[in-house]
Formats: sequence, C-alpha cells, structure tokens
Amino acid sequence: GLAIAPVATFDPGQLVALAETAMKATYVFSWLMIGLTLAIAALFVSTITARKNHHLLLDVWTRLLTDDARPVPFLVFAGSRGSLSDETMNRIQRDRRLAHRVIHLEGLADAEIAWLYRECAFTLYPSFYEGWGLPVTESLDFGKVCIASDRTSLPEAGEGLAVLLDPTDLALWTERVRDIWDDDESRHR
Repeated sequence: GLAIAPVATFDPGQLVALAETAMKATYVFSWLMIGLTLAIAALFVSTITARKNHHLLLDVWTRLLTDDARPVPFLVFAGSRGSLSDETMNRIQRDRRLAHRVIHLEGLADAEIAWLYRECAFTLYPSFYEGWGLPVTESLDFGKVCIASDRTSLPEAGEGLAVLLDPTDLALWTERVRDIWDDDESRHR
C-alpha cells in the first residue's frame, strides 16, 4: 500500500504575517509548501558556501533517495547564497530527485527562522570549520536533535547534546540521518 506521511500543522496567522511583509508571491508559495511538509523535514540554517559542506548533505540525500524505499525527509537549506554557491544550487536543479526534496529559503527574518526550528523534525550542521556554530546551539534551544560536524568549535556549541560526526564520512552521516528520521523518540530526547 501507499504510505501516508504525517502532515505538520500550520498556523494561518503565520501565513498572514508573512504575506504582510509584502514578499514575492513565489516566496509565499514556498512557505505554503513548507508549512504543509515541515514536520517531515531536516533543517540546515547556514549561508550556502563551500566550508559549510552542503554537498555532504546533498550526497546523503542522493544516497537515501537511491538506496532506500522508505520515506525520505525533505531537506531545507535556510540561508543566503554565499561565495561558491552556484555549484551547489546548480546541483540541486540538475538532479530531479534533489529538486523535489531539497528546498532553499533565503532572506528570512529571525521570527521566520525560529518558526523553521520549531517545526522541523531535526537539524543538520556539517560545517568544516566555524567560529562558534550558533545554529547548533539554536537548534538545541528549540529542543531539536542536531547532527553536527565534530570539528572546531562545534562540539562546544553542541553542549554535549548534539550528535557529532566526521564531516567527511558520508556513510556515517547517511546512517545517522536515517536512524534519527526512523526513530521519532530519538528526535525528542
């Protein structure tokens, strides 16, 4: 039979507030799509740039979509395009599977990012190096499990609560994403 994925609740007041900011219609449409599916999404809040390691997550999602018949969460990139982001964005657009599973949102206000944290299933942060890694701490503050890189300041930002992994180990990241996605209880520890 056909498996039906759970649907997130979406507060219509948030849509009204978003519309009042006079953003483009396509942006509002993206939020509508996210509002209907965000509970089945992993969130990565970060500028899109090479050191943030977005390609690892695209590799993980490609592997999940290729090797697994089970449902795969959406992957939400929330952040502006930085230097060397064209390759990342082009990769998402070229790969039909990724284009249907990866969503990029930019130009978000703090309240909108907070809403994403509240509504997502879990967060990711595979960066190669950081000064601090605020999104890891923010994720934990919202009670979300964060799978993060074990490099530089990120273990400290994770306060001993983040799942820390080598940012070059595709197999391990794929396994942990699958484990956390499959185990609802582990997402609410």
